[in-house]
Amino acid sequence: MHKLTVSDGYTYLTRHVAAGDAGLSAGESLTAYYEQTGNPAGRWLGSGLPTNGGGQLRSGTAVTERAMTAVFRDGCDPMSREPLGKPYAQIRPGEGRHAVAGYDLTVTAPKSVSVVWGLADEETRATIYEAHTAALSSMLRFVEHSVIRTRVGAAGCRQIKTRGMLAAAFDHWDSRTGDPNLHTHVVVANKVQGVDCVWRSVDGRTLHAAVVTVSELYDALLADEVSRRVGVAWSLRDRGERRNPTFELEGVGEDLLSEFSTRSEQIHCAEQRWAQEFTEQRGRAPSRTETTRARQHLTRETRPPKVVRPLRDLLLDWGNRARALTGLEPVDLAARALTGTYSRPLAARDVGPEVRAAIVAQVLEDVSTRRSVWSTWNLGAAALRCSKPLCLATPDDRLELTNDLVKMAGDACLRIDDDTDMGRHRVGEECFTSAELLEAERTLLHAAETALPLGVPALADRLADRELNDLAEDQREAAKAVLLSGAALDVLVGPAGSGKTTTLAALADTWRLMRGDVVGLAPSASAAATLSGALESRCETTAKWLYESTGDGASRRAVRYWTEMAALEDPAANAWDKRARPTDDATLLRRTRSSGGSGGASS
Repeated sequence: MHKLTVSDGYTYLTRHVAAGDAGLSAGESLTAYYEQTGNPAGRWLGSGLPTNGGGQLRSGTAVTERAMTAVFRDGCDPMSREPLGKPYAQIRPGEGRHAVAGYDLTVTAPKSVSVVWGLADEETRATIYEAHTAALSSMLRFVEHSVIRTRVGAAGCRQIKTRGMLAAAFDHWDSRTGDPNLHTHVVVANKVQGVDCVWRSVDGRTLHAAVVTVSELYDALLADEVSRRVGVAWSLRDRGERRNPTFELEGVGEDLLSEFSTRSEQIHCAEQRWAQEFTEQRGRAPSRTETTRARQHLTRETRPPKVVRPLRDLLLDWGNRARALTGLEPVDLAARALTGTYSRPLAARDVGPEVRAAIVAQVLEDVSTRRSVWSTWNLGAAALRCSKPLCLATPDDRLELTNDLVKMAGDACLRIDDDTDMGRHRVGEECFTSAELLEAERTLLHAAETALPLGVPALADRLADRELNDLAEDQREAAKAVLLSGAALDVLVGPAGSGKTTTLAALADTWRLMRGDVVGLAPSASAAATLSGALESRCETTAKWLYESTGDGASRRAVRYWTEMAALEDPAANAWDKRARPTDDATLLRRTRSSGGSGGASS
């Protein structure tokens, strides 16, 4: 999803979205484009279409350029051209920032579905397209009922429901590099009627918060629709670190997916270059959130010009490419994915309590490993993700099951926001956490308030000033505060680019002079390797460290530690010579514990 502004966004809408990403010039006609390519015109959608004056605009009516201009540039009724509420007002003219005209929701079928659609016979292709449009319609009904809101009251302090959305939908067949890519742009106008019939703007914050849930809902609905119409089987495919697996059709090989994913490969290569530069500059690997934001930016930055061709030409090209790659006929390749067995779809009531409990456990694991505080929208996205393998009989069954799972998951969480004034809450913004996370937070807070019996070395203040002299003033003060605090836990916080890694490296060097060894811990092996290079210290994953701090893991760490110590005392000795260490793990464990740590090294 991205916002469309009144000026630049409207141009993007008419010259690109409505024209299959062709990038029409200002003098070219949309009507001529549709006639030349045979591609379908857009269609109006939504139960919030205006009904005042000039006749009623019905859902499914073809979108004209004149009507688009009225709605998305002028904020007017597409039929009567009467203003829909307050007209769009420019903000800070000359700076390129303008009022929001709408929101472009791009709804894309999984790559395997697009490949089968592009290679199959005409009947199967029509069936898959019908499944896509049915899933899209069900998804948009949910958006209208549960997501589209507006705000009233002083400074928009209260959120209310609307009478529906005003939207235009445009089907596209291919990616910018000419690969099969069945998708639909749904452009939601930033004009809605509240239940009081007054036209206002959409509450964009709720739309942004719900977008991942809406995306997961479409994926689940599409899987249901395709499964009910043709015999298929689905499975999860890994997309690499920091990205969710995709739910793809079985029978479509990775060779075909790669052949028809050239645009994705362009973005992936750009993402890899960005991640490498990020790691080199900041001394750590990017987080999932940083990667997602970068990928969105790189998608726009690497966007090539598109040559729009009629669907018949695209189908011929896709068939030739598939035939050259595999030596098989396109329809035979598509048929491989259509060999799944038909099974009775489930009603929501058919999903028993044991299965529901297992899904809820997955949901809670999903949200609690991604964030420390989550919303109802987060629970909804996770519930859809975890229940996707179940084929449901109807869209209503899918929504009923999802609502039940979200309620069960919410009841198992701790509500931490103020629910006494629900009028000021946006839908889906309820905040939750878990007892385990709160206990972890209490442990950290206690550690930050607990002084260790280390004492402050003589002349520590002067030593810190000398060793940290090369840092900027704010970095030096932060590092010095950690060195001299004596607390069991200190936290170094700073925005991106503020030099946290540089500060941490200097802190580690000075700590070694003042107190001893430094051990770095990171959430993943790649992050630990990056941290080790930045600090020039031994770094491990947190999971490994925790495992080797108690029980059998601690015994193994003790064996390794005393072996290393013996080798240091007698370099000529064989590191694995049993004479260089005690012979039983119990003795090693007692000796390690008496030395003050699970590994015998201070950190």
